[in-house]
Amino acid sequence: MAIGAFDRLDVALVKKYNSLKVDNPIIGNSMVDPNKMYEAMNDYALMHRSMLDIQAKLRSTCKDAIAPGIQYHKTKQLKNRTNPAT
Repeated sequence: MAIGAFDRLDVALVKKYNSLKVDNPIIGNSMVDPNKMYEAMNDYALMHRSMLDIQAKLRSTCKDAIAPGIQYHKTKQLKNRTNPAT
């Protein structure tokens, strides 16, 4: 992968903006402490994982409670596809 201008337009833009200086904004006290951000992200991930575990347990409990009560009824006679004469 090449770095730099690829055509005349890119070369012209590089020449035009080469001499300009861009001041980076000063990041002051408004920035969030990285350790607090990490802790918040970790807490959110743990809460999400706990909710997924609760959801899996609830799904399993509901399935175990509902499954014994399911009754299947044969509604119609299926045709035998192996023997077309019948």
